[in-house]
Formats: sequence, structure tokens, C-alpha cells
Amino acid sequence: DDLAPLPDALPATTLPKTTVPKTPVTTAPRQNDPTTPNTPQNDPNDGPTTTEPKQAPGDPNRNENDREKRNVPGAPNPGDANQTTPGGGADPGTGNGTGNGNGNGNGEPTTPGTAAPTGPGTPDPTPNPTPGTPNPPTPPPPAANVPGAPTTVQAVGGDASATVTWAPAAANGSPITAYVVADVANNVNQVVPATSTPAGQASITGLTNGTTYTFSVRARNAIGDGPAATAAPVVPATALPGPPSNFSTTYLEASGDRTDYWPLVRWSAPTQNPQLVDHYNVSCAPPGQAPGPTQTVPVGTGGPYTYTYADLPLGVGVSCGVSASDRSNNTSARTAMAAGTVVTPWGTPDPAESLSVRMNGNDAILSWEPGFDGGRPVSGYRVVVERFDGSLWQTYSSQQVNGAATRTLTLPSTTNGDYRALIDVTNRDAATGTTLTSRSTDYMPWTFSTGSSLTGGASGFTRTPAPAAVPVAAPSAAPSVAVPAALADAVSTTSAAPPAIDRTSPSSVDHFVAELVALFLEVSSS
Repeated sequence: DDLAPLPDALPATTLPKTTVPKTPVTTAPRQNDPTTPNTPQNDPNDGPTTTEPKQAPGDPNRNENDREKRNVPGAPNPGDANQTTPGGGADPGTGNGTGNGNGNGNGEPTTPGTAAPTGPGTPDPTPNPTPGTPNPPTPPPPAANVPGAPTTVQAVGGDASATVTWAPAAANGSPITAYVVADVANNVNQVVPATSTPAGQASITGLTNGTTYTFSVRARNAIGDGPAATAAPVVPATALPGPPSNFSTTYLEASGDRTDYWPLVRWSAPTQNPQLVDHYNVSCAPPGQAPGPTQTVPVGTGGPYTYTYADLPLGVGVSCGVSASDRSNNTSARTAMAAGTVVTPWGTPDPAESLSVRMNGNDAILSWEPGFDGGRPVSGYRVVVERFDGSLWQTYSSQQVNGAATRTLTLPSTTNGDYRALIDVTNRDAATGTTLTSRSTDYMPWTFSTGSSLTGGASGFTRTPAPAAVPVAAPSAAPSVAVPAALADAVSTTSAAPPAIDRTSPSSVDHFVAELVALFLEVSSS
């Protein structure tokens, strides 16, 4: 560098500044060019802007202090737009400042008004399925509403108290915050938080013994209160029977035309105030449903008591329980099966349905569908096929088909004749291993003859009562019959064989027997 060395210290006075004559230099239009549109950076009152020529090193007019001033604390930044030194513009290295002076911080002119390039825009993260069209709006969520009504609301009276229970209500889009238990007539209103334990239960105290209370329960959420559900009236009393003891459930076998297993409920008298019991209330219902219908069992010697809950739908699990009541129908707490456990009635299944038969050569292929399974899974089928032997139906085949999925059976090498079949269904209780089989008396008949295959329909048979066997009565003493002489001579001199008769059907057998009797009478009379 040919710059002269600087003294060790600068004088306290400001150095004189040599003004270099400015030679206008014509440049490309800049922000202040009056020919460009009027913008905040382009004031029409501004004149053309000129730049200063770069000073070469060693120029006697060059102010060497301009460079050093950049590092002097408190000195103006040579890149400021309001500086009059050559190269005044943006900060060093910027080169595209918008001040009146343009430069790159080193006194070098730059392209006037050049804006910094910008990068590509950020793409929309949500893909548009149809280019050129806006994305469809997201549908709003369904509007929340007040809760539904609680279910299985029950109330049990106590000593100046009552216990009210219920099953949850539907939230309907807004979480349930509380349940309100009320008896408007007796000025009872209790709010139970939805998070309280045990859930679905409220203990109402401060009641008047001997007064009838009818409690209702309604659910509440942020939208409001839902409809109320009402329990049966209760009358609190000083003393109440305790809940029944030794409660259990099992099955009772009931046999008749069919065998069924019904829920059998057992219990004993309560250990608390048993002398107050007037009757017991037994009920069974599917889980989540209100108990009932309630069956009343009069008090006896103290038990054990039993009640068979018959005539329930087979195959539908129920939860059973029992409570004790006094003469005023004040009722104890209900003793019931553990939550989530059920007893399921079951019984004899129905016979198979949709019986059909088709022939494959001389093989008869039977198929069927199971009927109602009786409340327990089907474990197999019993297939009985009979053939008419000319006078009686005889067993032709009897087979056990295991497994519910197998619903066909092939009878190989079937000979010409009349047949009938019945198919019984067997189910099985997994807990006890007990099996029950249907007791069908309805047969599916069909006739098979070579060449003509089936008669009576090849498929879609419906069950029909078994046809009675045709009785063949022995002839009584032959009556005296007068035979014309001409016929007698013909019979005595002609040995003609009887006509060929198809003996494979019951009607043909009847005809054949009648012919034999007539021939016997003719010969004996001659």
C-alpha cells in the first residue's frame, strides 16, 4: 500500500478536509430518476443523482482519515446515507443501500437501486386436489347438545335417608360434568359431580321417615341439563330389612316335550332386621337394563329361598338379584350378581331346516341348515335315514356328524326304493359338558329309481309327518263264490303267470296282494 504512515496520535483538532471537485458521472436510472414512477424512494422533486469517482491511492486530494474513522469510537459510519464522504451508502459490504450515496462500503459505486434477491416462496403444506381451485373447507364438527336421560334409575329408602342409583347418560358431544338428583315436591336437590365415586350413586340424607319421596336424575354438561329419569317412590323408615344373604344363581332343568335350563336364584334371610321382612323381590334382566319384571316371593321360615326365573329368551344372558321389603314396601339394598357376570338360559335346539337331497349317480347327498341352537353352540348332527321294505319303514342309515360346520352327508350305492330322513341337532354347554339333542318326528321323503333319478322333488324338501305304514291284513275264510263254468274251465286249463308288478312302492304292494287273494279265491272255488 502506498499510503503515507499515520502519526502515533491525532491532534485534538479536526483535520482539514480537502474537497475534491465532483465530476458528474452518468449512471443508469436510480431511485431518484424523475423518469420513473413516483414512489417513496423516487421523489419527483429530486434531481439526477451523481456518483463520485473512485480515488486512486496516493491522490493528494484523498483524505486518508476517512478509512481510519471507521474504527474510531463515536465516528460516523462511512456507509451511512447522510455522509458526504465518497462511497457513503449502506454498511460496508452491503452495496445496495437506499441512501443518497451508493457504495459497497469501500467507496466503490454499485448498481443503483438493486434489491436483494429473495428466495422462492414457501409452498402450501396442504395439497390441493384440484390445481387452480381453493381447498374445500373442513366441515365443522357436529354441534354439541344437552345430555340424554340416565337409565335404570332406582331409589332405596333408609333411616331418614335414601340411596339413588343410575346408569350413565349419553354425553351428546359435551362431557357430562354432574348429575342432579331432585325431588321437587319435597325440596330436595343434590348435585353429584360426574367424577365422584362410586359412580352413578347418591346418598340423600336429612329426609323425613314416613314421607314418600320420588327422586329424579338428570345429567348436566356445558350446554345445559338433559331430560330427567324418575325412580319408583320410596318411604324412608327408622328401621329397614337388611339385604338378603347367601345369594347365588345356578340352573334348574325343566323337562317336558323339550329340556330347558332356567336361572335358579337362591338366597337366605337378611342378617339385619330379618323380622321386618314381609316379602322378597326377585328380578333378572340383561346387563344395563332396568331389573324386571319383578317377581314377589312371600316371606317364609327364613330360607333358603329359591326362585326359578323361567320363560326368558334362550341364549340371552341376564343378571339376577333380590331385595327384601317390609309391609310398607320399604326395600333393602338389592343383592345381585357381580358386575359383568350373567346367567344364560338354554335348552333343546330345534331340528335341522331346509333339508334337501340330490343324486350323484347312485349316491344320495343330503344337505341341511341348523335351526335355532337353543342358546348353546351346535356340536353335531344325528342323521337317520329309513327305507320302506314293502310293509314297514326300516332303518337304512344312522350316523352322527360332528361339528357345526359339516352340513352334508353322502349315502353311497343307494338302491331303488322309497326313503325318508330326519336330521336332529345337538348343542353343548361348555361349562358342564351337558349336551341336548332335538327330538324331530318330521321326515323328508324321497323316491329313487334308476334312470328316473328322484321323484317327489330333488331339493327344497319341507318336513312332513311320517307316512303311516300300510297294514296288510290276513284274509279270512274264503267266501263261497259262484264261478261261471267257462271261467272255471279257463282257469283249470291255463297256467298264465300273473302280470309283472312293481313291488317297490306301497301302492304296488297293495295291488299285488289284492291280485293274489282274487286268484286264490278263483282256484279254491274251482
